[in-house]
Amino acid sequence: MLGHVEMIRWAANTHPTILKYRASQSTDAVNSVTLGFNFDASEVSVEYTNTLAEFNTSILPIKLGLLDYETAFPAALKKMKAAGLDKVVEKYNEQF
Repeated sequence: MLGHVEMIRWAANTHPTILKYRASQSTDAVNSVTLGFNFDASEVSVEYTNTLAEFNTSILPIKLGLLDYETAFPAALKKMKAAGLDKVVEKYNEQF
């Protein structure tokens, strides 16, 4: 959760347990190293666009349970790699 918890406005009918939980947030919490990271896909924009389109076509039906994982995933992964997945992941890792 991002934001300043103490400044959040709560509805009048919010359950007291929720308010108690929110008030007891850890004081020694540490921000994630990923906070503020934004992937710049400009150098791999074609591959990034292709992988997003291929994700919707090949991976999403598997994720939603419309296709059997065991039979559909190997071909879907092959298509994702053909779309440029490895190049996108390499650029992501380089930036991160």
